[in-house]
Amino acid sequence: LKKMNTLCNEYPGQFNLTIITKEEHDKAGVTLTSLISDYTGILFDESGAIFKNFGVKFLPFSVICNSKGRVLWCGNPATLNIDIFKDIVIKNS
Repeated sequence: LKKMNTLCNEYPGQFNLTIITKEEHDKAGVTLTSLISDYTGILFDESGAIFKNFGVKFLPFSVICNSKGRVLWCGNPATLNIDIFKDIVIKNS
């Protein structure tokens, strides 16, 4: 995730990375909030309401949006690597 955050900073204002977790802030907060930047956000959905409303079926779940809020990629951040991210950037720049 730190590498993704670095890439978001390389393309300022074009992309945002949002990490959504059902983990309690007390358990994951220090680790995850250290990733917050101008282009990376963390959402703690301890109640699961957002996951339910958006039909999320697995955890963790991440979304990459462009500056206009259009979703460009969503899924398990463990599957998101630098090459995939760069491909998203190239196709959507």
